[in-house]
Amino acid sequence: MNDGNEVAPGTGTAAWARAGQRTARFLLTAFAGAGIALLLLGLGLAWLVDWSGPNPTDTGGFGHYLLVSALWAVGAGVAGLVGAQLRPSRGEGSDLAWLAWCDLGLVLALLWPLQVLAVAAVVGFAAVTGVRAGGRARWLRGCGALAGACLSVAGAVWGVTGYEAEQPWTSGDPAGRAVVGTWSGPNGETLALAADGTFRATAATTATAARYSLTEPWYQGEGRWKLTDMVGPGRTLTLTFASGTDDLVVYGALTPSTLCRPYAEEWCDAALHR
Repeated sequence: MNDGNEVAPGTGTAAWARAGQRTARFLLTAFAGAGIALLLLGLGLAWLVDWSGPNPTDTGGFGHYLLVSALWAVGAGVAGLVGAQLRPSRGEGSDLAWLAWCDLGLVLALLWPLQVLAVAAVVGFAAVTGVRAGGRARWLRGCGALAGACLSVAGAVWGVTGYEAEQPWTSGDPAGRAVVGTWSGPNGETLALAADGTFRATAATTATAARYSLTEPWYQGEGRWKLTDMVGPGRTLTLTFASGTDDLVVYGALTPSTLCRPYAEEWCDAALHR
């Protein structure tokens, strides 16, 4: 004989499980929505307001890599929200797992080449093991997996080279062979560093550009150069003219790619590239 206060076996546990799923779904959905809103706000502000001006040390396009990362994060968030509405019919909890994976993709958007590789691996596995897929579907999946793998490699190289180009050069090479060569600026200025320790500097090609040139008119000419101890962010290249000296910070963690004249320790006023 059943008592009116009795609870069917498992009913309480199932109710708690459903409540936990609803709570997790709400939190994951709110996280995706807030992340998308913040990213779009940041992208809009970056487009409307020039907070710091151009970055002369960005020789590898790292700023554009970060832009792609932000767009990838927005895409992952949108995919999570949309997919969560389309997947419940595939089974209990499928939308929850989808939301969790997409939120993780949003958080780790800076590593988007690895995410592209993971997607390519899933597509490639489906192309190999898909029993019901026809020959054309398998061929398309195989091409998609290959394209994803190539995009992943290209993106990884882009991110690594772009990032290292912006890092200070801290090599202890006393001879400074890595900086020997001709460096050029955006306004036509040049700096030729010879292996014997001499240099020749030329000014910008126009008077207007010369005001923002690394080798301004009173610094053009010849002299001797040397690498000094680390000052501020990295190794310093000191140019000694007849009328004085000029100190340039060397950037490029693996190999020097930028000579920067800083107006503050963390800002580059103008730069030369090779």
